[in-house]
Amino acid sequence: MRKLYFLLICSLLISSASLAQSQLMLYQLNSRLPQSNMINPGLFPDYKLSIGLPVLSSTYVSANSGQLTFNNAFTRSADDSLHFNPQQLADNLDENNRIEINSNVQLFYLGLKVKKNYFSISLNERVEAGITYPKTFVQLLAAGNGAYEGQLLAFDGLGFRAQAYHELAVGYGRDITDKLSIGVRAKFLSGVAGIDVEDISAGLLTSTDSLHLYSSAFNINMAGYDLIDGSGDIFKSATAFKNKGFALDVGAHYWISDKLRVSMAVNDIGAINWEDGTRQLQFDEVKYSFTGVNFIDAIDQNSNTDLLTTELDSLQGLFSPDTVDGIGYKTQLSPKFYVGGSYHVGKHHTFGATFYGDVFKGTFNPAFGLSYNLQLGHIWTIGVNASYRNNSFSNFGIGTTLTLGPIQLYALTENVTALTGPADARVLDARIGMNLVFGKLNKPKKRAKQQKQKDPEPDAAVILAADALTEPVTTAIIGSAVDELAVGFYIVIASFDSKEETDTYNLELIDEGYAALSGYQSEKNKYYTYLMYFTDNGNEAIDKKNAMANSFAPGLDKPWVLWVKEADD
Repeated sequence: MRKLYFLLICSLLISSASLAQSQLMLYQLNSRLPQSNMINPGLFPDYKLSIGLPVLSSTYVSANSGQLTFNNAFTRSADDSLHFNPQQLADNLDENNRIEINSNVQLFYLGLKVKKNYFSISLNERVEAGITYPKTFVQLLAAGNGAYEGQLLAFDGLGFRAQAYHELAVGYGRDITDKLSIGVRAKFLSGVAGIDVEDISAGLLTSTDSLHLYSSAFNINMAGYDLIDGSGDIFKSATAFKNKGFALDVGAHYWISDKLRVSMAVNDIGAINWEDGTRQLQFDEVKYSFTGVNFIDAIDQNSNTDLLTTELDSLQGLFSPDTVDGIGYKTQLSPKFYVGGSYHVGKHHTFGATFYGDVFKGTFNPAFGLSYNLQLGHIWTIGVNASYRNNSFSNFGIGTTLTLGPIQLYALTENVTALTGPADARVLDARIGMNLVFGKLNKPKKRAKQQKQKDPEPDAAVILAADALTEPVTTAIIGSAVDELAVGFYIVIASFDSKEETDTYNLELIDEGYAALSGYQSEKNKYYTYLMYFTDNGNEAIDKKNAMANSFAPGLDKPWVLWVKEADD
């Protein structure tokens, strides 16, 4: 069992140097990616229906090694060989440090927008692990106890937690007004396996002739320990749905103006009660003093090896725990919160800022990110960000979504520079997945600002000289403006008083997949947005207009026909 604990901790240390959270990038992609709703239930995707298929929907792995990097821990000598350098590592550490690893595999996701309401449900498999340790622990390895003679080296804050659990999340959000949306998500948890080491308080005091070691009493709680030591049935344990827990997420966003939006979210407020398959290792308080080996006793024996072995056995016996099965325990999830803002320039450019923080075993981990998203039509989004975490602003991330019909592919990473310089990486993560999305939603709030107008329907059918039109159309006499509409028949969808309003609306239609054009009409003194133009066939324009009206997305006005003609027609 001791070997297992040692290997587990070492594996976490090794993997943390190569693997941290892409949540800042995901948070700023918000409406383009349904998974953004999973970290802020008040942000809704731009689709009526979003479906995440098992495993394909989202696979996410992250780790954060704090100040621990490969180059901080190792140096290269003149012959190009590597050497562990604990003193260099200690010089780069904070007073209190943390290593963490997280993964989340989404087995299923369903999101549905019904009028002002957004409903979601998801099933996730989550793994969380973290270690907290003080700088003094590494300083002792670097310089030995002799360098701290007469000083007390305190090792307070040593802790470790790892847990794997199922998560069934049910969310509800609502547009309260055109500007304010809020959401809440209830998460029903079922623990599979876990280890929780209570925070340890320890100290070491060295004098000229003795060494004194102190450790407080502490417990190591385990659940699913048969899986940890390899003797259990992983399928049976994973499908038992015991060790119940509950957590809550809340979030909201608010449009301060048409361009500026702010948002906030608090996630993972909850805990898991571990009651099935539990085991507790109980360690008593330790007070140990070593005053050296008696010289006469060493002379009487051929070697002092036996004396040292006896001393080490005595020390090991002090750290031998009592094992008690069936004692339940409770672990809190690590609460996470986000505060974000985004500034939208037209339909294609978004600048954002996000502050993030989480708490693990009493230690606070902050991060801050600046982002830019480029929206290329309805198909492709690409985003970049620079984030500050672990006392470094050297984390540069990239993310992209590609929507081809109902299929949406995406990939994100928080620190792409780790791929080019892994030896200096403190964070590295990846999130990839695929969604099925249907029914692109319109944004009526923004369009309402544009004073979109529609010409009145004519009272009677206008008759061409050689051909009777089959239904009434709007008529106008051609003028001489620079951007004047030419003679012919136009399938019009909107009219505006200014060119700026027209251009803004055209960009929205293009983003929806419509080939929108525009021009000015002098007699009406309006700018018209039109989808098709016919030089001389009015009935063909009418037929096409009627066909288009039946296929328009909800929220778009019905088109009409504008006939621009010469004054003598």
